[in-house]
Amino acid sequence: TPLPSPVPTPVPTSSPTLSPTMIPTPIPTSEPTISPTNEPTFQPTALPTPLPSPVPTPLPTISPTMIPTPTPTSVPTISPTNEPTTLSPTSLPTPLTTFSPTIAPTTTLPTTEPMTPSPTDVPTRLPTSSPTPVPTLIISPSPSKEPTGPPTMLPTPIPIPLPTIPVTPAPTRAPTPRPTPPPTSSPTVPRTSQPTPNPTQSPTKNPTTTPSISPTDLPSSFPSSSPTQLCNLDPDERMMVMNGILATISGDTVNVTGSPQNLASNWIINQDSAYICPQDPTMVQRYSLAVFYYATEGDDWRECSAPSDFSDADSIAEANADCTVEVSEGDGGTDAWLTPSSECQWGGTRCDGDFIEKIEFEDNEVAGSLPTETSRLNQLKYLVLEEGFLSGTIPPEIGDLARLEVIDLNFNILRGPIPTNFYRLNRLQQLDLNDNELTGSINTNIGRLQSMTFFQVENNQMTGDIPSEMGKLALLEVATLNNNDFMGTMPQELCDVSTLDVLTADCMGPSSSPGYVECDSDCCTQCF
Repeated sequence: TPLPSPVPTPVPTSSPTLSPTMIPTPIPTSEPTISPTNEPTFQPTALPTPLPSPVPTPLPTISPTMIPTPTPTSVPTISPTNEPTTLSPTSLPTPLTTFSPTIAPTTTLPTTEPMTPSPTDVPTRLPTSSPTPVPTLIISPSPSKEPTGPPTMLPTPIPIPLPTIPVTPAPTRAPTPRPTPPPTSSPTVPRTSQPTPNPTQSPTKNPTTTPSISPTDLPSSFPSSSPTQLCNLDPDERMMVMNGILATISGDTVNVTGSPQNLASNWIINQDSAYICPQDPTMVQRYSLAVFYYATEGDDWRECSAPSDFSDADSIAEANADCTVEVSEGDGGTDAWLTPSSECQWGGTRCDGDFIEKIEFEDNEVAGSLPTETSRLNQLKYLVLEEGFLSGTIPPEIGDLARLEVIDLNFNILRGPIPTNFYRLNRLQQLDLNDNELTGSINTNIGRLQSMTFFQVENNQMTGDIPSEMGKLALLEVATLNNNDFMGTMPQELCDVSTLDVLTADCMGPSSSPGYVECDSDCCTQCF
C-alpha cells in the first residue's frame, strides 16, 4: 500500500514492512524489527535486546534490570542493585569506591581464612578468628589476653638490657669445691648437755650480708638434682654474653693476653666471687674499675691491693685489713679492690647510690697509665690521683665525663697536651695538673669553663701565649702558670677578673730570656 493503514492488522504480516509505520502497534510484535524504530515504544518489550546498545542511555533506568550489564554504566543507578554486578568477584578492584557501604555483611560468621593477603593499615574493631599471615603495621593499643604461643625451649641469644625483677645480692662467699653431705631428715630435738670445753678461735663461717627471707621448718629431704642457674644463664652462656659486652667496651684489647682489659675480663667472669650478671646495671662499672686497677699496677699499690686468692676468705680478710684509704669527704669503704664486696666499698672510692662518683688516691704509688675505660664511669665527679707515678698521656675520653667537677693529677709523670675535650666540661671547677711533663698550649676554648675557680699548671713544659679568653672565667680564684715556656704579655682581661686572688707567671728576669711573660705587679701576685 502507498500509505500505512490507519488501523493495525489483526495478524502480523509474514514479512516486515519496508518502512516504519507512522503509528506504533498497540502491542509488541512477536519478533523484533530488523532495524530500530525512530521512536521508542510506549512500553518495554517482553524480551531484552540480544546486545546492549553501543552508547549508554542518557538517564539511568528507573528500576534495576533483571540481568546485569556486562560492563558498568558511566552513571550509577538511582538505587542499589539487589544482586551483585557479576556472579564472581572481578580480577581487579573497581576504579572508584562506592559512596556508601553495603546494607549487610556478606557473611554472619567470621571466615576461616584472612580476608586480605596482607595486614590492613588500620586495626580491625574485633579480632579475627585466625591470625594474619604477617604482623600488622600498627601495634595494638593493649596487650592480648592470652599468650601468643607456648614458651620457647631455649633462652634468647641476646640478654635483656635490664633485669625484669630485682637482682639478688651477691653470694655471701665462694662455692664449696664439692657438695656438702646430705642433710639430716629432721633437726635434732634435744640440745647438747654441756658446752664445748673451749670456744673456737674464729667464727665457723662468715656472716651473711643480708638476712634470709624466712627459715624453713624442715630441711629438704634430698639435694637438688642440678645446681640453680644464676643470672638465668648457664656458665658458658654467661661467659659468651659478658665477653660480647666487654668487647664493645674495650675492643680487641680484651683478647690480648696480659693486657689490663684481658686481666679484668678474666677476673670479672671467672674469678670474682660476686658472680655478677651481664644484665646487672653496675657490671660495666665493676669491669671498668678492674681495668683501672690493672692499668695502674694495682698489685703494687701501697694499700688496698687485691687479695692473693679471690675465693679464699682468709686471703680476702687479710687484704681488707691492709686497706685504710678513705676518701676525704663523705662515706666510703676501706675494703681491698677486687674483693667480693660492692665496688662502692673499695678503699679510695665513694658512690652516689650504686654508682661511683669519686676516686681518690694520694701518695699510694698509683703508677702505669690511665685507661680509656675510666670514661665509662658516667657518674664520676672527682678524679683525684695525686703524687703517684702515672705516665703517658691523659686519655681524651676523660673529657666525655660531663659530671666532672675536679681533675687533680698533680705530681705525676704525665706527658702531652691538655685534651681539648676538657674545655667543654662546663661543670669543672678545679683543674690541677702541676708538676708533670705536659706540653702544648692553653686552648682558647678555656673561656667556656664558666665554673672554673682553680687552674694550676705550673712546673710543666707548656708553650705559647696565655689566651685572653681566660678573662671570661668570672669565678677564677687561683691561676698558677709559672715554670713553663709561655711567652708574651699577661692579658689584661685576666688581670681584671675581680675574684682572682693568686696569679703567678715567669715574669722575673730580662724580657729576652726564654719563657718570659710580661706582667705588672698590679696583676701578677708572684713572679718567678
